[in-house]
Amino acid sequence: MKKDYRKYPVGSAEYVLVHATYRRSRGKKNPTVSFRSIRNPRSALRAATAAVEAGNNPELPASVVYYNKWTAFENRELANLFVPLSFDQLILLEKGATLWMDTEQPQGKVYGFNRSKVVSVEKRDDVVRIAYKGKFISGITTVEKKSCGWKFYHCLDSLRLLNLANGNPLVSETGTALTASEVSRRFLENEGFVLGLNTG
Repeated sequence: MKKDYRKYPVGSAEYVLVHATYRRSRGKKNPTVSFRSIRNPRSALRAATAAVEAGNNPELPASVVYYNKWTAFENRELANLFVPLSFDQLILLEKGATLWMDTEQPQGKVYGFNRSKVVSVEKRDDVVRIAYKGKFISGITTVEKKSCGWKFYHCLDSLRLLNLANGNPLVSETGTALTASEVSRRFLENEGFVLGLNTG
């Protein structure tokens, strides 16, 4: 069995899971990798398994933000859940894999990621061509090895992301305080946000 875990960023849930599978294939029963703040390998493997399952959850947000000037929202923990994929990792992507893209949000002054699925991957020499499709983004991007621009990202812990999104509607709010969804507007008002005063 090849060391398939190398296609995933170190520290990601998928890395932990596939690394344990690789060890078992070599006759070694015990996992050895930690996950986020969990140092016990067995507990880490259980948490990583739950995170991978959450990554296949259709309720995972199609778009998340970690900073929105218009709603005064900022969450550095959420931002740190995402790591850029290297060229060597991009060429190992398979159809159906989840990709997160760092794309400009419509209102400006809003930073976050949009989720999509890989449709196809074509590699020629030092160039990889990736087709992807999501709720808010779709397209084909060509990436050169010498100028890999950190456009594609991987979420280290989908379960934590899902929990953050479920706990605060502003995680997936890309609009202003005035154009926000009704759920976000109620949340802002409950937090004492005066709508209309932070939109310029």
